[in-house]
Parts: sequence; C-alpha cells; structure tokens
Amino acid sequence: MPASSRVPAVLAAGMVSVDHYLRVVSLPRKDEKVNGRRIGWFAGGMAANFAVAARQFGAEARLVATFGADAEAGEIRRRLTALGIDLTGSADVPTADSLTSYTVVDRDADKTMVIVESDLPLPDPGPIAAEAAGGAWDVVYPVALDAAWCREIGAAARAAGAAVVFDLEPYFVESAWDTPDFVAMMATAEIVFMKLDSVRAAGFRDAAEAAGALRRMGPRVVVTTDGPGEVYCAADDDRFAAVPPAAVVTDTTGAGDAFAGAFCSLYAQRRSVEDCLATATALGTLTVGEFGCQSYAPLRAERLRGVLDRVETRKLP
Repeated sequence: MPASSRVPAVLAAGMVSVDHYLRVVSLPRKDEKVNGRRIGWFAGGMAANFAVAARQFGAEARLVATFGADAEAGEIRRRLTALGIDLTGSADVPTADSLTSYTVVDRDADKTMVIVESDLPLPDPGPIAAEAAGGAWDVVYPVALDAAWCREIGAAARAAGAAVVFDLEPYFVESAWDTPDFVAMMATAEIVFMKLDSVRAAGFRDAAEAAGALRRMGPRVVVTTDGPGEVYCAADDDRFAAVPPAAVVTDTTGAGDAFAGAFCSLYAQRRSVEDCLATATALGTLTVGEFGCQSYAPLRAERLRGVLDRVETRKLP
C-alpha cells in the first residue's frame, strides 16, 4: 500500500488530566512513612496524549475534551494549543476540577499511582458523533472509559469511513468485556491497542489468543504492548513483533498513549503496518525517559531516529 502525501486528520475525544509526581527512595509498605520530594505536575489524559503524538507525526489533530475549573486546566489548554492541537468543541466545566493523579516513583522507576475521583464528565457524545459523521476524519479515537459512549461515536465514525481506534486499559476490560455495548463498540473498531495486563484481564493466555478473539469482533489491527518487552501486532493475515531497545526508564505513564497516537498518524498516511509499529515503538521508548507523557514534544527528528535505528521488528510465521 503506497504511502499518502495527504495530511491526515485525527479526532480524539476524552478528558485531560493533571498528573502530579513525587520522588521517593523506595515505595512505602503498609503502614510505612517515607520522605519524598515533589517533582511537579504534567499534562496528561489518554486522548490528549494520543492527539499530541498524532500531531507530532504530521496529522492535523483535534481534541474534544472537558477541562476542569482549576488553574492547571488553563495551562494545559495553552500548552495543547501551542503544540498545534485544535480544541474546537472542548468545554470548560466550572463545577468540577480536572481529573488528577498522584504518582509516587522510586529510584528504580517503579511506581504506584492514585487517580483521584472527579465529577468531570466525558464530553457529550452527540456533537462528537455528529462531527465524526461528517466524513472529514481519517482516524477517530474515543477514550475507552464508557462502552456505550464509545459505541455511539464509533458507529458514526465508521459509517463515515474513518478508522475507529480504541485503547483498552485493564480496568475497562474487567468491567466491560462481553457486555452488549462492548461487543457493539468493537464492531466499529479498525484498530485496538491493549497492554498485556489487559489481555490477562480478559482471560486470555497470550497476545495472539486475545488478538484472534478481538479480530473476530471486528478490528482489522490489534496491537499488544508489554512495557519494555516485545510488542505483538496482528493485522489481517500478518503477524509482527517489535522489540524496544534498552532504555533508562524515568516514567512509563502515558507511553502507550504516545505509541498509539504515532501508530495511527502513520497508519492514516498509508504507511505499512510494520513501519507504523517500529516508529510507535521508538516513540514509546523515547517517552519513558522523561516525566510526563507529552514532555518529548516538540519532537526532534534526530532523537527519534537514534532510537528507531535500534528497534528490532520482524514478521512472524
């Protein structure tokens, strides 16, 4: 499939988050107190991270998201705009604070994370579905938090010819798998990303078994990541693997979001699946070297190339 020179259009929908970090020597055990230092806060949120990565690889990216009433949300808006993200359709919610997480990281980059519950809602799916139905989008990524919400947006996008993309986190798989809305949501999908932990949460032995089950539901491409381990990809009748290069890990938060955004931006440009896989693996590796998923942006080509040259990909029998 020849690559396309046309600029792809990516629509992502979800929420932004404020990710706070603390550094400790070792993670506390039960009833143990430890001293730590504040590292700072960074912009996050799966849909936002996805949109930033897609933009870095040449896509025109729109993020439809809800923003909280806190000062950090305003700063995140400004940063996303500076990175070239179109926020048309996004909304401020004056009655809620941003979705917030607190991550405690030790000297070995092991971490524990607490996500603070928030009243911040997902954006109204109706206007997003209407926008997706217009046919202007090559890729539509609704954050996988609510299967019915995803189904509504995904159905409109798929009918308009877009590649619908979902990234399945373990907690979502545990609650939604095999429900009617999940099955309907998967029927709209072209690409699905998941962690190996999500594979296990769904009850499968390995990535290949999970990919087979998911592809029977509808998706053409299924990609499973395993942190620093091998990435598995099933696409039509082909199977691929990618091995990330060794890296000094600082923070793994959001690396999968960056991986997915890079993959889908190149996929929309009609690059080969193997090429998409290699480049996405390189960006994921680059991302874990800094705190904050979006800290690599703006992306410097020479930094990416230095990592990409060390990614090993192969076609599986």
